[in-house]
Amino acid sequence: MKNKQYSLQTREKAKCMYLNGESFRAIAMEIGCAESTIRYWCQKGNWAEYRAQIYSASSAVVAEKTVDLISEERLAQIKAYQDLWHKGMEALQNTPVNSAREAGELIDKGIKGERSILPEYVSLRFLEEVANVVKSEVTDPEVLHRIANRFKLMSEKNQRLLSE
Repeated sequence: MKNKQYSLQTREKAKCMYLNGESFRAIAMEIGCAESTIRYWCQKGNWAEYRAQIYSASSAVVAEKTVDLISEERLAQIKAYQDLWHKGMEALQNTPVNSAREAGELIDKGIKGERSILPEYVSLRFLEEVANVVKSEVTDPEVLHRIANRFKLMSEKNQRLLSE
């Protein structure tokens, strides 16, 4: 029995489908060949290794972009909070307080205002959860090390901002 020949274009389509996470069965049905043919192409072409490299690289990029976005958002929130805090302090200095009750009401308003702003901050617990997700999804130790260093730098930067 003569083996059926498949074009390079057909093999590339199968490879793309595999790299996008399709199963051997789904690829075989789409291409119109046996699963064993797809498995053979995969093994011969080292598709699994290539897919692992792609996933690792994309996970690292996603993690890096996530850290960048969180950092930018956090800095914007801190700046907005600091601006509001300074405006509030200026207003308090110019507000006559005639009784302990009035002073208590002003403090209460300040605390309520702070609580309405602070929930927008990215908490340390959230960052720990993000780090745990990245750790569970990224298997390359070198990539994990780079991501951990980025989280550490981000944390140190935010601590400096909060202490200003």
